[in-house]
Amino acid sequence: MGPLHKGGWFERLSGQWFWSLFNWLSDMQLPANLVTARLMSRRYVDALLQHREREVFMAGLWHITGFAQTALTVGKLSNSSSTYTFRKKVSLLVNSITSFSNAPLVGIFYTGVTISLMAAAYVVFLLVHWLFFNRPPSGWTSVMASIWLIGGLLMSSVGVIGIYLSKVFLETKQRPYTIVRQVFRRPL
Repeated sequence: MGPLHKGGWFERLSGQWFWSLFNWLSDMQLPANLVTARLMSRRYVDALLQHREREVFMAGLWHITGFAQTALTVGKLSNSSSTYTFRKKVSLLVNSITSFSNAPLVGIFYTGVTISLMAAAYVVFLLVHWLFFNRPPSGWTSVMASIWLIGGLLMSSVGVIGIYLSKVFLETKQRPYTIVRQVFRRPL
């Protein structure tokens, strides 16, 4: 039996990085190093074909389609360089995350809210300092606080718009809500 992975240490490290980042950013937990060679039943193929996506991330589609899946260890016949370069892996990561997760958009929203809250607290601190201690803040301080406040509000607004757009995007994919494996009928 040959080696389990193609390529050297960099390919293995970037592959591990890809799968861990995908699992962290999506709500799915996929096993690492999936092989695209599969034995599939006709029902499984028919269920896969119900997905009408153009930007296809097969590992995600295999997962959401369901059915009983058994993993087998496969040895590679050659130890040559991997065909997935680092650039291809980054491109695949972006494609897979945008196809199966809106976590980055939710993260943008919460980052904007956090920046806004911190800037608002700093503006309140500056106002209290100016009203009760009679020390006006220096010019750049108030300008920076207002820039951070406006920037945080804009960032959280963009996050909300992005979340709405991701929901529309998921609906346009027309993924099946359920996949019926078998229908049992009583004889009439």
